[in-house]
Amino acid sequence: MESMDNALPRLPLWAQVLLASRLLRRTALALDDHAVLALCDRVDASAWEGECRVTAPSACVSPLRAAVMSLVDAAAGAEGAQSFPVDSCVTASVERCIDAVRTMRGANALQVAILVSADLDQIAFACKEVGIGTYDGLGAHVRGRLAPVHALTIVEPAPTPEEKSR
Repeated sequence: MESMDNALPRLPLWAQVLLASRLLRRTALALDDHAVLALCDRVDASAWEGECRVTAPSACVSPLRAAVMSLVDAAAGAEGAQSFPVDSCVTASVERCIDAVRTMRGANALQVAILVSADLDQIAFACKEVGIGTYDGLGAHVRGRLAPVHALTIVEPAPTPEEKSR
């Protein structure tokens, strides 16, 4: 398996956005955050069509605010990349979204890494199989090849012996 640092920039831009959206959807499912789930639905629709259908929420009070804003930036960048060379900005926004979830209180960084790697491999394979280009929308062919998204299990890490002795 290739590291995310090497594989992520090689994914088509909308595939990168979808990767971040799937991780954010897992987290929103765990937190029962309907506003973020609705945003993920719009981002996914944008990725399928290759046309941005999201705007930054005017007031986001979710604990996922940083991830939400990064996801919206990534979607806008993916659409803008058709006119301007902002490919690396999309990748950076996707990485910020993933980091925001990974470092969230109660998140298990290893679980996030495993889920992101699995999605990355799955999405990359589907895009390659169908011949999706860097700036193309993903379409129904890619969507039909992806496993469903389930809630991320957000748990507090077990205290270390040092923490227990304090």
